Amino acid sequence: MLWIVVCIGLFGCQATEQEPAAADSQLVDLLDDARLVLADGHFALALALTDSVLVTQPASADAYFLRGQIMLQRRDTDAAEAAYAKTLELQPDYPSAWFNLGNIAFLRRQYSEAISRYDKEMTATEAQYEKYGTSYAVRYGETMSRLALQKGRAQRQLAEDDLAIAAFEQAIAYDSLNADAYADLSQSLKDTGQPEAAVPHATRALDLVPVDPDYNYILGALKHTLGAPKEAVPLLQRSIQLKPWLASARYSLGLALVELGEEDAGKLQLQLADTLQVLNDRIEKARFESQTYPDQHERWINLGRLLIQAGRVEDAVQPLSVAEALQPDDLTIKNDLANLALVRGDTLGATRKLEAILATAPDFADGWYNLGVVYAMQGAYGKAQEAWEQTLRHNPDHPEARQSIDRLPGS
Repeated sequence: MLWIVVCIGLFGCQATEQEPAAADSQLVDLLDDARLVLADGHFALALALTDSVLVTQPASADAYFLRGQIMLQRRDTDAAEAAYAKTLELQPDYPSAWFNLGNIAFLRRQYSEAISRYDKEMTATEAQYEKYGTSYAVRYGETMSRLALQKGRAQRQLAEDDLAIAAFEQAIAYDSLNADAYADLSQSLKDTGQPEAAVPHATRALDLVPVDPDYNYILGALKHTLGAPKEAVPLLQRSIQLKPWLASARYSLGLALVELGEEDAGKLQLQLADTLQVLNDRIEKARFESQTYPDQHERWINLGRLLIQAGRVEDAVQPLSVAEALQPDDLTIKNDLANLALVRGDTLGATRKLEAILATAPDFADGWYNLGVVYAMQGAYGKAQEAWEQTLRHNPDHPEARQSIDRLPGS
């Protein structure tokens, strides 16, 4: 007989006896639920669900692997490493465990160790291919390509340029549709003084994913380097349109425009590039600090807000979700995440987040104000006015609530 932990609302957990088949099914469902909430950025809930499986099934390699994924997304690399190590202890050939351990070493800038771990994943993948044969061929090629790509990136960090180029070529040999491998190969060739040889690979990457801002930048920068500013400009403009905070693309665009005689437009882009580079440097410093001190929620908040300042809304979700997991009672973090959902066009998600905040903190004025903004965007002006009146009830000096009411249709 197996036992399963049942958690009900806020009232805690209790163990109940289950028939084996039913228990196994419920454990699988719990892990599926954990994966779903993890995809939505709810780290604390995903971890609680995963750990509840481990209470009843402590030899579950699947649960330990998922725990590793959660902790890796939270950038708690020590806890993630321990979870993946336990996964491999329980199932030595568990797919992607060594790969993720390699990524942890990469994050720590331990590039030689990362390469060693990627090699172990390659060995495990080879064994799977020998075991399952042609039925595993597609997955085998994609997996080996991804591993070769990551090895090349680690070798590039070690300034092992020839090895990196060989690894990127190997990644393409395994999977001819791996656009990142073409792009990285192009960058390595350019960096080693071979821009002409880099162009076909940059072109191939862009052909595979025409809307990728980085691929547009890579090819545009190559065109500029090779003395073709007229060809470079549209590529660089497309890159900036898709990724406005890409300082390097703005810098290359500025130079290309100046060379084409458009000095005012070019100088503007160069100034914007300088401003963005300062902000991007602050972001990278904040990222390093948050990864160095992963338990300090204020560092994750700082990173998230800097990303928002740079217009990188999608990128800001992860650090703010980590901050929420570390400080679940901080209403300002929850409010920031609700605002991000709104900016991303997820009005339903924003509404649910704000309603959840106000259910536990009905006097949170900023929450009422933002809920009113969501209602107004949906055309529910009566609900918007009620929400903004609640804002003023809890904060009579709120700077925008009265103005928002006065701007409502019919006011």
